[in-house]
Amino acid sequence: MLPMLGAGSLDLTIVSEYGHIEVPNAIQTVDPLGITQIAPDLLQTGQAHTVTLTGTGFDANTRIRIQNETIVPSSTSAQELKFSAPNLPAGHYDVLVYSDIQQLRRENALHYYSPDGSPQILAITPNIGSTQGGTEVSIRGIDLPSQGNASFDSANASVIKRSANTWTVKTPKHAEGLADITIGSATLPKAFEFIQMATDTLKLGSIAPTHAIVQDNTEIQLKGSGFDSQSRVFFGPWEANQVTVTDSSTIKAIVPKGAGTVPVKVTRQSDTSNTIDFTYDEEVSIVSVTPNQSVMIGGTPVDIYGTGFDDSMKLKLGDETLETQYHHPGHISFT
Repeated sequence: MLPMLGAGSLDLTIVSEYGHIEVPNAIQTVDPLGITQIAPDLLQTGQAHTVTLTGTGFDANTRIRIQNETIVPSSTSAQELKFSAPNLPAGHYDVLVYSDIQQLRRENALHYYSPDGSPQILAITPNIGSTQGGTEVSIRGIDLPSQGNASFDSANASVIKRSANTWTVKTPKHAEGLADITIGSATLPKAFEFIQMATDTLKLGSIAPTHAIVQDNTEIQLKGSGFDSQSRVFFGPWEANQVTVTDSSTIKAIVPKGAGTVPVKVTRQSDTSNTIDFTYDEEVSIVSVTPNQSVMIGGTPVDIYGTGFDDSMKLKLGDETLETQYHHPGHISFT
């Protein structure tokens, strides 16, 4: 895996006991694709629209895909793309930006509408928040009324400000799950997700076990605070795909495949816990014992080579427990 690098060309050097080989400009690195804004993102059907997409990592080979249509930008710089939006029926559409070696998708990024004189809700940002309410959201649309309430299912939000195109509100308390948003006669179904968020500080207190020979169903228990249904567990660079949050202080996870000693952490939305090390143990095996013969009076140093050794291991020769010297995971010895 390449480390984080800036854009440019990198030389590659291969070193061996016989010398070294250098390959100039062997690897080309580019800035990652990023999207910071799409404007405008509310488009009336049947009209021509030039859309500006700002971000990072764009080049002359960058293309855009909306629905089933591939679009060549009319102008391109490293931070900006301009393109003519395709003519599509009313609805919400993903925007895929891609180049020769990478791609990035922004879901429901463009909203097409057909004005009919009645209010329409087209988008809400953000679209996820706590069941305890209080999340400030922007509800965008057309011909929104200048008075009245915004409701999440049957619960009314606190309105901060209104305009014909945007309402800003604070969400009400609501049970966990998706909610319809209604303003006047306009409704956007299943537009906002209420989730159970932990209020405690995210902290990892212990993990058990701290090392193991990892099989397909090796389970680890994490104790701490601030865990919730959105919590994720990472073993170094590897994420656990099977995570069960028992309560705000306990998580059970299936350990992903990995190697070595890695830091375990829990993430929750934008928060990250402290880390505790976990070691992937190797299965113990003996490859060789040298020498494999000794005189009966003892005193002969014996080296054992293999895998999975650690400094807690004990050796027995017959019925006698030996004093063992640990060198590294592949080598132990005794006299």
